[in-house]
Amino acid sequence: MRTVFVATAATTHFDFLAIGASRAQAIGALLDAWHAHAQQTGADPAYLTADDINVVDGQCGQAFRDGSPYPRRKCPDRRAVRSVRRSPPPMNSNLQRAVLIRPRRTRGRP
Repeated sequence: MRTVFVATAATTHFDFLAIGASRAQAIGALLDAWHAHAQQTGADPAYLTADDINVVDGQCGQAFRDGSPYPRRKCPDRRAVRSVRRSPPPMNSNLQRAVLIRPRRTRGRP
């Protein structure tokens, strides 16, 4: 099995992800993307450094949960993937919080 390295970094408005055959390659790819983003948007190029990047490694076909490799599962064939139904995100996801949480109405106010 081949090991891959997944580098991630989050800013206030964007999440960046890069994949490499080595830790250095993944970090370098992410920093290259950050510098291109900074040039395009006017962001500070020094805002993101190699120390700010999280890198996890795993095998091809490996899943990750909360940044940690999750037990490896063999990928089903393509025909089986089409028939698998995706389950909705858990109720505690940020998207559902934003959609489902409404301000409380107080007595006497509309």
